[in-house]
Amino acid sequence: MLPEKNEFPIIQIEIAKIKFLNPRTRNKVVHEEIKESIKKKRIKQAYKRKSY
Repeated sequence: MLPEKNEFPIIQIEIAKIKFLNPRTRNKVVHEEIKESIKKKRIKQAYKRKSY
């Protein structure tokens, strides 16, 4: 069975060419907390992946 053809072609574009017309503003303190939380989560995931 052949996959269905998409009406719209899928193309790759450079991330640098993406522009956000209505970016959200964020409190700097909250933004730092979010970044720190993501950083900690990545560290935890890295330890889980290691097999000893």
